[in-house]
Amino acid sequence: MTAVDKFRQRFGKLWESWKSGTANGFSGSCAMLVATGVFGADEDIGYLKSFALVTWLFGAELQGCAVVLSKTTATLVFQNDDFPAFTPLSSSAKDGLPEINVLNATPIDKVKDAFEKAIAGDGSLAVLTKEIPNSEGPVAELVAKLSKAGTPVNVAPALAVVLAVKDEEEELRVKKASILSAHVMKTSLTEKIEKTIDMDRKVRHTTLSEIAEDAIMNPSKLKVPLKADFCDPCYPPIIQSADAKSPDRKFDLRPSAASSSEHLRFGCIVASIGARFNFYCSNISRTLLVNPSKTQEAVYDVVLAAQTAAIRALIPGSPLKVAYAAALQAIEKGTEEKKKKGFAMPNLITACAKNVGFGMGIEFRDSAHVLNVKNENKVKKGMVYNVSVGVQDLKDPENGMYAVLIGDTVHTRESKLGPDIFTSASRKDFKHISYFIGNEEDEEDNVEEVDVSKSRRTNGHALAENDGGRSRRRAAIDATQAAGTEEEDQKRRKHQEALAKKMLDRGRARLQGGDILTVDDAQVTKKKQLDEFRAYASIADFPKLKAQTIMVDMEAEAIIVPINGIPVPFHISTLKNANKSDEGQYSYLRINFHIPQTGGGRGIGRVSDNAPKFPEFDVSDGSSTAFVKEFTFRSSNPINLNDCLRKIKELRKRATEKATTAIAKQSLVTQQSLVLERGRRPFSLQSVSVRPPMAKGKNNVGHLEAHTNGFRYRCRSGSIDIIYANIRNAFFQEANRELLVVIHFHLKNDIMVGTKKTKDVQFYVQVMEAVVKLNENRRRRQFDQDELEEEQRERDLRNRTNRNFLKFTKDVEERYGLEFDLPYRQLQFTGAPKSVSVTLLPTVSCIVNLTEWPPCVLNLEDVEVAHFERVIFQLRMFDVVFVFKGFEDDPAASGKAAKDMWMRISSIPMEELTPLKRYLDEQNIKYYEGKASLQWNEVLKSIRNDLGQFYEDGGWNFLSLDGPTDFDGADPSDEDVDSLEGDAEFEPSQSEEAYGSEDESSDADSGSDASDAVKELEGNSDEGEVELSSDEEGLDWEELERKAQADDLRKGRTSDDDNDNRSRRRNAGRSRPSGSSNRRPSGSSNRRPTSSGKKRSRRER
Repeated sequence: MTAVDKFRQRFGKLWESWKSGTANGFSGSCAMLVATGVFGADEDIGYLKSFALVTWLFGAELQGCAVVLSKTTATLVFQNDDFPAFTPLSSSAKDGLPEINVLNATPIDKVKDAFEKAIAGDGSLAVLTKEIPNSEGPVAELVAKLSKAGTPVNVAPALAVVLAVKDEEEELRVKKASILSAHVMKTSLTEKIEKTIDMDRKVRHTTLSEIAEDAIMNPSKLKVPLKADFCDPCYPPIIQSADAKSPDRKFDLRPSAASSSEHLRFGCIVASIGARFNFYCSNISRTLLVNPSKTQEAVYDVVLAAQTAAIRALIPGSPLKVAYAAALQAIEKGTEEKKKKGFAMPNLITACAKNVGFGMGIEFRDSAHVLNVKNENKVKKGMVYNVSVGVQDLKDPENGMYAVLIGDTVHTRESKLGPDIFTSASRKDFKHISYFIGNEEDEEDNVEEVDVSKSRRTNGHALAENDGGRSRRRAAIDATQAAGTEEEDQKRRKHQEALAKKMLDRGRARLQGGDILTVDDAQVTKKKQLDEFRAYASIADFPKLKAQTIMVDMEAEAIIVPINGIPVPFHISTLKNANKSDEGQYSYLRINFHIPQTGGGRGIGRVSDNAPKFPEFDVSDGSSTAFVKEFTFRSSNPINLNDCLRKIKELRKRATEKATTAIAKQSLVTQQSLVLERGRRPFSLQSVSVRPPMAKGKNNVGHLEAHTNGFRYRCRSGSIDIIYANIRNAFFQEANRELLVVIHFHLKNDIMVGTKKTKDVQFYVQVMEAVVKLNENRRRRQFDQDELEEEQRERDLRNRTNRNFLKFTKDVEERYGLEFDLPYRQLQFTGAPKSVSVTLLPTVSCIVNLTEWPPCVLNLEDVEVAHFERVIFQLRMFDVVFVFKGFEDDPAASGKAAKDMWMRISSIPMEELTPLKRYLDEQNIKYYEGKASLQWNEVLKSIRNDLGQFYEDGGWNFLSLDGPTDFDGADPSDEDVDSLEGDAEFEPSQSEEAYGSEDESSDADSGSDASDAVKELEGNSDEGEVELSSDEEGLDWEELERKAQADDLRKGRTSDDDNDNRSRRRNAGRSRPSGSSNRRPSGSSNRRPTSSGKKRSRRER
C-alpha cells in the first residue's frame, strides 16, 4: 500500500465519522479545525491530540500544519518545506471522499480565506480547546483567532474514538513496542536488579532508569531485531523501592512519577517501562519482592487476580467501566478468601488507584478511554489498553512500606479469542518475581549458619547470571533445610500424627457414605462372539484355489482347507494355534481350533481368557452339538506347509493386534477436537522423536506444535493430538548428564499412539550418542585439539537444544497457561520402581523418571499412605511402598488389577531415608516404617474383606514400627531381607555399596531448573568421592587416616599396592567387601566425610 492509499484509507475513516456526526465533538459542528504548533529544537512536544491526528494521517510529526473539514470539502495546510511532498494528496470528490485541497502555509492570507470559507455554515466550531492557548505558529494562531470568533466545542473525544481502533499496521507497531518494553524489563532491568541484590551492591534508582532507557534506544544490545532510529522511551523508566530500613519512603504509582536519586532498597521494588516504536507507545509495570512475607504474597496474588479480571472484561461491546468493576470485585473476593485462610489482609479497596488503565496508541494516555468507574465508552475490536492495577501506601510488619503494581499492554480481539497481552514475555506470577536471600549477620555466632548463608548467596549469584526465566525466579527454593535435627523430627512426628487422624476420618467417612466399589458393582466386558466373524459373504468371493491345497487368504483373514476335496474357510479368529512337524518323508501341519468350555475332566475343554466367545446353541430338541478341535494335514512336499504356517502365524499376530487395538479404543474417552491456531504462527519444536514410538528411525521424527486447545505432533507415520484439558502433568527435563532433553505429558485419559494405548507421551531429542556416553571414561589426551573441539560441540548441542525446549515451554505457559513442572535435582535419589535401578526426581507433586522407557510417573495426589520397608540398621538399602487412593474398591469393580493399587520402589540408599521422609511430609502424605517387606496383595485383600474392622482398629496404624506384622514376608532379624513382590524381579547390577558410592554430584548441587539454556549445565564434579560405610560414619579424616596407616603397617603393604588392588577389583567388576574400609585415595582433597543426613533443598511452588 502506497503512502497516498494509506492516507486515503485513514482519511476515509475520519470523514465517515465526521459526516455521521454521532461522536461527541462532531455533533452540531459546521467545521473542524485542528492545527499543530511550532516548537523549538530543544522543546518537548509531549503527547498532543493534534500531533496524534497528523501523525496518524501523514505518518510523521509535522509542525505548523492543519486539517480543516467542512460539510463538503477538506483542506490540508503544510509548511513551506513540507508542502511539495504532500501535494499528491490533492484530489477531487470521489469514492465517497470530499474534494481535498492542499495549501501552503505561506502566504497566510490565502490560508485564512480557505478557513473562513470552511466555517461559513451554521453551527459550532470543533477545535482542540485545551491545546489552542499553548500552540504557537501562524497556522495555530489563526485557528485560535477563528475559534474565539465562533462557538468552539472540544473535538478531542471524537478524535479519540477515531484513533482508538488500530488497523493491522498500527497493531504491529504497538506489538513491536510492547516486545521491546517486555524484553527491557526482563533482560536488562530485572537482571541488573538481581545482580545488584545478589552481590549486595549499591545502585541508585536514576542509574537503573538510565540503563533501561539506553536499552530501549539500543535494542540490538538485547538482540531485539528493531531499528534503533524507530525506538524511543515513552517516558524515563520509573524505578522505586523501599524496605524495613526506609520507613519514610512512599510509592507513586502514577505514570507521571519519576525515579529518585536514592539507593535501591532490597524490599519492594516497583518498575515501569514504556517503549515507543515508530510513534506507537507501549507500557509494562512489574513489582519485585525480596524476602516477602506471607501477607505480601497474598496481597500480590489478589492484585494479579484483579488485573487478570480487568483484562478479561475487555470484550468488544462492553463499557470500559466494566473492567474497573471486575478488578474491584476480584480484589474484594480475593481479600475475603485470604482472610478466611488466616491472612491479615489490609484494606486494598482504599489502597487501589482510581482507575485500572487507559487507552494507548500514538498518545501514551488517551484520556477518553480511561478504565474507571464512570467511563461509558464501548470496547471495540482492535483497541489497545494499558491495563495496570496497583495498590500503594501499604505497610508490612516485617518489611516496612510496600506497593504492588502490575501493568501490561493489551490488544482487544473478538470475544471468543479474548484480549491478547503483548507484554507477556515478562513473567508476573509470584514465583517469578519473588526472591529469597540469606541473612549473613550471624556469621560469628554459628559456623554452620555461615555455610548455609554462603550457599544461598552462591546459588543466587549463579541464578542471576543465567536465563532470565523460571530458574532465577525459583529462588524461593530453600536450599538449606537441616536434615535430621531433633526439633525437625519432633515437628514432623506431630504433623504425621495429625495426618494419620485426618486420613482415618476420611476413610470412615467414605465407608459410611457408600463411596466404595464392591464386587457387585463389577461390569462384565462383552466379548465378540465367533458367529460375528465372517471371512466371505458367499462362495463367489473365494480366491482362486488349487485342488487339495491349503491356502491362507491374508486379505480376508481366513485359512481355506480341503475337507474331502471341498474347500472350507475358517476365520483366523477360530484358530487357537498351528504347528508343523516332520516324520520320515512326510511333513505334518496341525491346526488347533478354539472350542467352548465344558465341564469335562482335567484339561478337557479349557480355553484361554483371550479366546472368543461361542454363541448359544439351541439344543431344546434333544440334539447334540459337535465342534472341530483340530485338523492334521500330511504332505510329502513341505514347501506349501511351511509357507502356510508362516502366513498363519503372521495373520494370527495381525488379528491379535487388531483385536487388542479395538478393545483399547472401546475404553477410550472421547476427546474434543483440536482447534488449530489461526492468524498467528503456532509455537513449534522441530526434529523431535516421540515415545511410545510410532515407527522406527527417521519415520519417528517429526515436529510438535502448540495450538489453541492442544498439541499436535506430526511425522511420516501419522499424527498425535494431545488436548490441554487431558493433560494431568506436564514435565520439562533438561539434559544435564542425561542423553535426552524431554517434554513429557502424563494424561488423565488414555489416547492411542499408533496402535498402543497409553497415558504417557514423551517428546525428546537425543543430544549425545549413547556410545559416547558409555565410553566417556575412556582415556583421553588432555590437550588433544580434536577431542577438545568434539567436547565443545557436544556442549553446544546440549545447550542449544535445552534453550529451544525451554523457550517452547515458556511460550506455551505464557500463551495457553499450561504449566510445565521441573524436577528437583537437589532431591534426586536412586531406586528401582520396576526391575532396573534408575534415578528418580521429585517434582512439585510427583516422583518421576523420564529418561528411561517405560517412564515412572508417581503422582502423589493419588497416594493414600507410604510405608518404608526394610528399615534396618544393618542394611544399606530400603524400600518404600505407596498405596493408592481407592484401595478399598474391589479390583473387579474398579477395573484395576490388584497390583495396580500399590507401587514399590526398591533398593533406595539408606542415606536417602531422612530427605525422603521430609519430602513426603511436605506433601502431606502419612508414612510408616517397618523392618520387613509385606505381601501387599494379601494385605489389601485382607483389608477389603472387613473394612469396618480395619478402620475400627485404627486404620494403617498396624504398619508402625512397633505394631504387629501379621503380613511380614521375611524375618525382621534377617540381614538379607528381600521384598516378596517388587524385589522378586530386581537383580541389581551393582553391589549395595556401589549404589551408596555413586557420584551424586551429577546435579545435587545444581539449583537450576533449565537455567543451562544460556550457560553450560555441568557443575563441579565430585568424582572420586565415596560414601563412608556405616561403621565408619562420623569419623573425621585424621582418624580415618590413622586407621588406614595402621591397617597398612599391620598387613605390610603400601598405599600404591592398595591402589593397585582396588584397581584390579574394580576392573574385575567385584564389589568391595562390606567390612573393608573406605580410605581416602592418595592425593585427594581434605574434604569432610558426607553424613547420611546431608543437606538437601526443595523448591517451593
